[in-house]
Amino acid sequence: MYLRRSLLVTLITIFLVGCSSNLTITGRDNGVRGEGVSTGWNGSGTLTVNLNNKIYVGDWVMAGSSLSAAGSATGTALLNSQDGGRLRCEFTFSYPVGYGTCEDEKKKIYDVQIH
Repeated sequence: MYLRRSLLVTLITIFLVGCSSNLTITGRDNGVRGEGVSTGWNGSGTLTVNLNNKIYVGDWVMAGSSLSAAGSATGTALLNSQDGGRLRCEFTFSYPVGYGTCEDEKKKIYDVQIH
């Protein structure tokens, strides 16, 4: 009974926490920092990033349908701002953390930490 209750609590916690992740984005050449939040579940969702007082919004997807046997997955995100700015991101995610890079429309590279 205790094991069953522990498993249920663990699964509920993973589901609730897994619905969103925070991220930090930092420019490689200029150190500009921004923050973001992703929402979604089961391999896809929405990502919003505030970088340099500009809001980027778009979709992210993981490659494949779920995490690999090793517990990690790769994915991409395509984001746009209202003024025509773009971010294209690639990431590796291993619940609950990850890392990656983004490139903007001016070819500037940003490092991303998912936490």
